Order: sequence, then structure tokens, then C-alpha cells
Amino acid sequence: MKRQTLESRLRADRHLVEIAEHIDSVECWVVGGWVRDRALGREPPDLDLVVPGAEAAKKVAATLAAAWGTTPRLLGRPEKAVWRLTGPRCKVEIWPMENGDLEADATRRDFTCNALFWRLPDGPLLDPTGGIGDITDRRIRAISRANLEADTVRLLRGVRLGATLEGFSIEPQTRGWVSDLAPTLADAPRERVGAELRNLAHAPRAGVGLKEAAALGLLAPAGPRPRPAEFDATLDTLERMVGQDRHPAPASVAHNQTQAVLAWLASGWPANSPKALAAFAWPRDLVRNTAIAASRHAEAGMAVDRSPAGRREFIARCGHAFPTVLALAAANDVARGGRPQPWQRWWRQWIRSAPAILESRPLLEASEVSTITGVEPGPQLGRILADLERAAVRRDVRSPAGARRWLCIYSVGASSEPSA
Repeated sequence: MKRQTLESRLRADRHLVEIAEHIDSVECWVVGGWVRDRALGREPPDLDLVVPGAEAAKKVAATLAAAWGTTPRLLGRPEKAVWRLTGPRCKVEIWPMENGDLEADATRRDFTCNALFWRLPDGPLLDPTGGIGDITDRRIRAISRANLEADTVRLLRGVRLGATLEGFSIEPQTRGWVSDLAPTLADAPRERVGAELRNLAHAPRAGVGLKEAAALGLLAPAGPRPRPAEFDATLDTLERMVGQDRHPAPASVAHNQTQAVLAWLASGWPANSPKALAAFAWPRDLVRNTAIAASRHAEAGMAVDRSPAGRREFIARCGHAFPTVLALAAANDVARGGRPQPWQRWWRQWIRSAPAILESRPLLEASEVSTITGVEPGPQLGRILADLERAAVRRDVRSPAGARRWLCIYSVGASSEPSA
């Protein structure tokens, strides 16, 4: 990448031109991923602006918010507050400059590829840490070990960048620092670790990134507290889901690859309950489905040859998390030498039966069940209702009349579920 080429791209960037027109009285620098991605010919998802001081940051935020018809949010302490707002093309963050000094601001950042500065609207382009050369050589290089120590989430971010930017890899000295500091990731805020893990799972080369994270010792300390002693998920299983090895039911991974990868991660941590994973601040459905898959994939593996009725019952227990359970269970089983055909049957059953199973209504009202069985509302009636629902899911009972016959037998003490 030639400096002149990057400068031309930044001058021609219509979004930057628009911002410069709105804030022409304020010194404003574009920094970080936007400049890096423009150097790579990528469409950046986020824009970081640096201005001289908190008052300037407040002024720019208000000006852009008025122009875009949105509301800025203030994050952090007043003297180092960051303004965040959503623009027409991306999310924008506005940062006060470190001590009013660009060089100081650059040297506190994580990686050289993120320490390029472009002053709106026409430059200059500043590269105080050699970022252009590292981008040209597809190299992820930390600015210093101290910067990684100061914010240990950066250890995981370096791996995520390698999984996101095609052809990039962490250079040897930085790899050594990351490996040495890996245990300290356990003390980083879980919500920020969770954001990096989610972005890593969503990255184009998620498998490559997670293998790198495993090699550097990052996966165990990335887990929920209390700190796991080790990480126990196999890379062979991961390779089946997002690598070169064939998955027996690839549609189950395609259904939600990010969720499947996070379930693989969670399966390797001793603490993977919804309560534990909630510390990552993921969306509620993601937490629930990831936890279900992490806890139930082994059960699915032990019952791979279940009958259609058994598969329907298991699908009902997993609910909307079933594709993720299947993605993880099938990859794990086949990686250990299992046959792919049974898992293909599981996926076909999901396609055929999921709407009927997940949207089914009770065949009888609870009050009628209570009348037929003579059991008053309470825990025992709840168990009967659950058994009846399970019989309906299995299709052992298919109509209200069949449910009444089933209950009559049930109420006199049948030890197994009868057929209607």
C-alpha cells in the first residue's frame, strides 16, 4: 500500500467529506479501523474521530447528531468521555485527544495498523508507529507490551483482527507478549471479552482465529468466572463446523454459525450455564441457546440413533436452540469417528417437524386434565401435564379424544405412556 494511494482514497471518501463539511471549524482526525480498512479497500463498519479535548468532542457530537437527526450518547468519565452516535453509513465514536497530543494518543493504542491518523478534510496522513508498512506486509504488531498489559482485552482483539483481515497474522514478538500475558485475560471485564468473542465467532476466518487463540492460551481465561483451569473443547470439532473438514449436516451450522461457534467455546468451559454466560452481555436468546447447546450436545451424541419419536421429543426439549445443539453434537461425533447419516436424519426431522413441535398447543386444558385424573392443581398435576405434552410431541397421542383415553389409563397408575 502506497501512502499516496491511501491519501487519495481518504480524500475521496464521501462520508468523510460530509463530516468535514459539518465540522469545518474543529480540528478533527480520523483514526483506527477506518483508515486501516480504507488502506485494504474494505468498507469500514465503524468510524473513530479524535478531537482536541472534551469540549471539542461534545461540540462535534452535537453538530453531527443535529445533521443526522440522531441522539449522541456519552460514555465514560467526563474528562475522558466518548460520544457515540449512529451515522447514515456507520457507527461513530468521538474521542478527546490524549493530552492534546497526537503522538501520545498514537502510542497508547493497541496495534500499529490502528494508529494511523488522517486530518479532515485533506490530511496530512500521520503514521507514527509504522502502521502502513505493517498493513502492506499483512502484519499485526502491538505498539508495546505495556499497551497490552494496560488493557488485556487487546490480547483477544489481536487474534480477532487476524481472523477478520484476510492474510494477516500476528508477528512473532507480539505473539510472545500475548502468550505471556494470556492468563491476565481472566481479570478483564467479561462484557468486553464477550464482545470480542462474539466478533471472533462471526469473523470470516473464525476457525483460524480460534485455533490461534487456543495456541496462545487465551480460551481458558476468556471463559466465565470462576476462572476455568483449562479449556476442554476439541479443535477437531471446530474444524468440522468452520474449517475444511465436512460437517454431516452443514445446514445446521449455516442456520447460525456464530451461535454454533460460541456453543463450541462454551462446551469447553466448566461454567457454561445461562447465569455464567450472561456475564458476557450477549443478547438473551444467544445466551440461552448457547447454554442449551453446550449442555445438551453430549446427550444428543449418546442418542444419535433415536427413533423419529425420540428425535421429536429431543427437539421439543431443545426448542429453538436445536440447530445449534445439532451443529455441535454432529461435529463432535463425526470428529471422533461417528457416522454422518444419523445426523442428516436429525436435520431432516427438524425441517419437517419443527413448526408443529415448537408451535403446538395443549390437546386439553389443565382444568379438564384435573377433572379426568382427580388430581388438584399443584406439582403432581404439572408432572401429568408435562407427560401428556411429551406423549403428544412423540405423536403417541394425536387428538383430544386420544388424550382423554391416555389420561384414563394414566390415572389408574400405568407405569409407561400408552398409545392412543
